[in-house]
Amino acid sequence: MEKWWVLAVAVVSVILLLFVTTNFDNRSSRSISSLPDFLDKQAQYVLDFVFPLPPTSSTPQVQVDPPHPIFIGPNVTQCFASFSDDYQPVNCCSGIPSYTEEELLATAKDFEFPVFNESQIRVRRPVHKITDTVFMEKYRKATEIMKNLPITNPHCFARQANIHCSYCTGAFKEENYDDMLLRIHRSRLFFPFHRAYLYFYERIVGKIMGDDSFAIPYWNWDVPEGMYMPDMFMNGSLFHHKRETTHFPPRVTQNDFYKSDEFLGPEKQVEANLALMYVQMVSGAKTPELFMGCPLKAGHDGWCMGLGTIEMSPHNSLHSWTGITSLPELEDMGAFYSAARDPLFYAHHSNIDRLWHVWRELNDVKEEWSDPEWFNSFFYFYDENQQLIRVRVSDMLDETKLGYRYVPSETPWLDYKPTPLVEPNLAKKELSKLNNGLNTPLFGSNIRRLDTTFTVKVPRSIKPVAEDEIKDGKKIHTEEILVVDGILAEENVAVKFDVFINMVNESMAIKSDVRVREYAGAFQTMGGGKKINAKKVAKIDEKMKTTYKIGISDLLQDLDAVNDDSIWVTVVPRGQFDVTIDGMRIEYQRW
Repeated sequence: MEKWWVLAVAVVSVILLLFVTTNFDNRSSRSISSLPDFLDKQAQYVLDFVFPLPPTSSTPQVQVDPPHPIFIGPNVTQCFASFSDDYQPVNCCSGIPSYTEEELLATAKDFEFPVFNESQIRVRRPVHKITDTVFMEKYRKATEIMKNLPITNPHCFARQANIHCSYCTGAFKEENYDDMLLRIHRSRLFFPFHRAYLYFYERIVGKIMGDDSFAIPYWNWDVPEGMYMPDMFMNGSLFHHKRETTHFPPRVTQNDFYKSDEFLGPEKQVEANLALMYVQMVSGAKTPELFMGCPLKAGHDGWCMGLGTIEMSPHNSLHSWTGITSLPELEDMGAFYSAARDPLFYAHHSNIDRLWHVWRELNDVKEEWSDPEWFNSFFYFYDENQQLIRVRVSDMLDETKLGYRYVPSETPWLDYKPTPLVEPNLAKKELSKLNNGLNTPLFGSNIRRLDTTFTVKVPRSIKPVAEDEIKDGKKIHTEEILVVDGILAEENVAVKFDVFINMVNESMAIKSDVRVREYAGAFQTMGGGKKINAKKVAKIDEKMKTTYKIGISDLLQDLDAVNDDSIWVTVVPRGQFDVTIDGMRIEYQRW
């Protein structure tokens, strides 16, 4: 009996020895996870005996921290030729030097907050209220000087425009990822990048003017008095020849503009602009992701594409409205690669930056996200002394530390909540007559092409919608969100479609706009979405699908639909039809 036992042990030992020999390259892991549990310890013993690791010192081993997270930012060791939204080759790299990693470490400095006292704070004013002709002339003169600087000078106006071009068209790869191109639009990077961009541009202009108090005025297009192209930018070096002449003053801005005019007339257009601001700033923007965009992070796993409410419109809309409508990409303001060539760009984004501040105050937000990938995402800019500066998102989250503030503006849109087109109870009676069997929000393999208006019934899960809670002294909110998944432009096109909830019939939806409460939102981009692989010159590697999220908690209350088990969603295409979506669903965000 004893001989059989010895023989059995010998056979098992030989098997284990052969196994660990074939796994020699994995010995440092000290794990044989493919073996059954009862043999694992024996295999590990043999592995340690046959292939011992090098001896260690008598000093106790220190726990090795996991690898640090990789933060998203540009690899500025090389600037590449890139592509416009229409996939035409563009060169954003003119004047932008490339650095070796060693040169970058030796050249770039980390951002430091400016030192200033109360009297030195730069004050950004609404441009339509500025009557100071001396200020206007000094601003025009500084802009003219910048336009005449050589492209090799970081303060050159064209080179400043190329900063926006390079970060928005994929001229830089992501640091640590050779096959990922960095773009700062359509995600939460949109706000902090542009704040940093304006911060340095403002200080450069002030340096050239010889005025340390210079502040970029803001185009106050969210109040009726500011809803036109500002007079200050209609002559001299602040004027730009590539603007739509039919939109010159006194034409009222169309803050939900797409690619062609559907002007409502001055009074009704102002009403629509104010109603849009209510949806984009209040009812549809209850969470940081809804307002700012999806939480983009580094690498393939961190990639996302989802615009925040204000970036969608009025930001995109007014870029397009300002550019020439007959040009392929509505240049200059209507295209990412050329937008910053128009001096009005900076006043436009000054108002966008101000609205970030306003949204924070309305929602009592001090910090949108607390993850390190957010705080440590970074960009590079030249300062007023031509010094290359590395800026992190965390540097741009508190404008009071940056030495500027905004002259407060009225917010008439806070009182511009639309009213339902049809009385909610009457609407629900009519909607109950629809054929449920022919409408499903989960399109599956039969994706929906946006070639016509359609309506689907989207189920809700009412249980997760709880009252706001108090946790650790902080109020926790729950927001119900309609998610439109998998938006894809088959060819590169600027996309727009309106979304209505519980609209009685489709013909009413087609004729309606943001001035009715059934309007939930509009998806709009300045261009299509395809991802270009940096390794393939001028070749489209893969198509990118966008997700559109709409906050609907307030809307459902106004439509008396909070306790309903489903909602009816109507999608109205507004122009391009070469677009598909994968489906719709409800999700909940707590913050």
